[in-house]
Amino acid sequence: MHKRATLFKFLIPSLIGVFMFLFPMKNADGDTTIPVAYLANALNELIGYDNVVLIVVILINISALLTILFSWVVNPAQEFSETCSV
Repeated sequence: MHKRATLFKFLIPSLIGVFMFLFPMKNADGDTTIPVAYLANALNELIGYDNVVLIVVILINISALLTILFSWVVNPAQEFSETCSV
């Protein structure tokens, strides 16, 4: 059972990625595009280009700040050695 769950954890995201980036589809205008581009255009139309840019900038900054914070607060090598030394 464990091997099957591990296999599905690999296969499902992989198949979604293959679909999103490799399968062409027609949009409403009849142009050929990939699903991820279609979703990006739909998001731009839904909330506006300026808001999308603002959200992306905020997410990048939060990611950078949390990376710096956790690299200083929690040293992964030290934590790993403490948990493995029994």
